Amino acid sequence: MHRLVILSLPLLLVQCVFAQQAVRDTAAPTLHEVMARGMESTQPVLQHELLHDMVGEWSYVTLMSMPQMPPLRGSGTTSVKTIMGGRFIEIRSTSTEQDPPSESLGLMGFDSRPGHEQYFMLWLDSMGHYYTDAMGQWNQATASLTFHGQETDPSTGASSKYRQVFRFPGSDTMTCDVFVSVPGNPEEMQIVTIVYRRRGADAPASPDAGSTFAQTVRSQAGIGRAIDRIGSSSTSPAPTFTADQIESMDRVQLQRAMLNIMRARTMPEVEDATRMQLDMQYQAAMDRMRGLGSEQAGERGLDSQGQPKPPPMPAFTPEEIDLMDSADARKALMDIAGARRNPDLSVEQKKGLQSLFAAVYQQLRTMRESQPKAGETGGTSQD
Repeated sequence: MHRLVILSLPLLLVQCVFAQQAVRDTAAPTLHEVMARGMESTQPVLQHELLHDMVGEWSYVTLMSMPQMPPLRGSGTTSVKTIMGGRFIEIRSTSTEQDPPSESLGLMGFDSRPGHEQYFMLWLDSMGHYYTDAMGQWNQATASLTFHGQETDPSTGASSKYRQVFRFPGSDTMTCDVFVSVPGNPEEMQIVTIVYRRRGADAPASPDAGSTFAQTVRSQAGIGRAIDRIGSSSTSPAPTFTADQIESMDRVQLQRAMLNIMRARTMPEVEDATRMQLDMQYQAAMDRMRGLGSEQAGERGLDSQGQPKPPPMPAFTPEEIDLMDSADARKALMDIAGARRNPDLSVEQKKGLQSLFAAVYQQLRTMRESQPKAGETGGTSQD
């Protein structure tokens, strides 16, 4: 119990409190007094106000683009609130396009300790048993909050570095871009873009509302108006790609076009008719991207999901199995196992492959049992 209490208190805080108490030559403070003084001395600082600007209810759309895969689009909702007296924010997101929905939980804060002045975040989600964490800094020149972290793929064990950039085009719009770099490849790949739009943002703002911290910093940097105009119809009109233009695009051009379409669609100035046109453009670009993926998959022997195509259905007669040597039997077992992963197999086909696997495996066992054991010879003993 005593160890738990000690570990729950910052060591430096305890030392400072008791040092001050010794100078005053008064009675030792109670645990409650120590914790109360600690809370008073660690109130949120200016940098926390940037995190507070993110508090609210948001809707988001996301575009994920992985190598050798068609881009994936999704949407959902995000709720951000302050916790522990405004020292941290809690970010809860839920997808709205799948059942059951995927969920994620993030925590962000600012470490104000001398020599540690930086933002930090920690993320959990319902698709894994681990967490990711990253450290970041606010870039006043670009009005962006950039985090750097490292992640290990749970299936392959490969480690990769990532960069996550939050930008704030306006008080009711927020974007997040994720870039990944893998060992041996110095070039970064942008794999995720998320555009957040504050729910109820179209309602008129109160005339007495003050400037947020992010707006103040943008203004101080001399680029406030330029940043706030990003994505507006007056300076960046909605994309108008024709069908012929989309059909002539390669994969990189399609990714850039889809990102521009998705960002334009979230802007409040876009009218309903324009949104419908943007949806049609996005669908055409998605179809073109899938077509390119199918062509490339066919050339590489992949299926429509980018996975290796299963081998043809193996068929061996009992006579052919009896003639197999150990190498033939092992190859046959691998072919059967590969064919069994085909999701389109019927129940009869699965049963047939299972029986075939058992027959070949029995032939392999028979050959192993017939081989002479170590120390045995095929010669006869002599008197």
